[in-house]
Amino acid sequence: MNRLILGLSIFIVITLSNCSLDIEQNKRLDQPELFSTEKYFAAEKDRLADKRGFTKYVNFNGKEEMMKLDSLNFDQEFIPFINTDINKVIWSDQYTCDSTFTNNTLDRINCSCLNKKLKTRSLEVNIKNNEVESIRIECMLQKMLMETMEYLTYEKDAFYQIKRIQTLETGVTDSTIVKVYFR
Repeated sequence: MNRLILGLSIFIVITLSNCSLDIEQNKRLDQPELFSTEKYFAAEKDRLADKRGFTKYVNFNGKEEMMKLDSLNFDQEFIPFINTDINKVIWSDQYTCDSTFTNNTLDRINCSCLNKKLKTRSLEVNIKNNEVESIRIECMLQKMLMETMEYLTYEKDAFYQIKRIQTLETGVTDSTIVKVYFR
C-alpha cells in the first residue's frame, strides 16, 4: 500500500511539473482592461529617456531640499505610480470606472475602489486631444500599527508629485513630498 501511494505521489509530481499555466496575473481576463498605470508609465519612461534638466524637491516633515538634476532614473522614479495599477485578475470586480466623453471624445476616466482593503482607492485620468494630460491617484494602506496615505499626481511634461503621509498608532505622523519639475 505504501509503495502504491509513493508511486502515485511521484507520478503526480512528474505530471504536474510538466504542466505550464499560461496566465498573466496582471491582465483582466473577463473584462476589457482598465487604464493601466503600469503600461502608461513604462511608455513614459521610454519617452522621457533622453530628456534632460529636472528640478527635484524633497520635503520630509517640513524640511526641504532642492536639487537640479541633468537626468533621472525613471525606473526608480515611477515605481510608486506603476505599483498603483488596478489591472489584476483577482481585482476584476473590485473597481468601478466611469468615463466622460465630450463630442464622442474621451475626456476623463474615474476609477473607484469598492474594497477598502485594496491599496489603490481612486484613479483619475484627464485626457486632452486623445492623450493623457494628467493622472491623480489616491492610495491608502492600513496595517496593524500604521496608516499610510499616498497622493500621486502626474502632469504630462510639467511635473509629478508623490505625497506620502504615514501615521503610527502612537500618533506620530511623518510626511514626505517628492516633487519633480521638467525644465
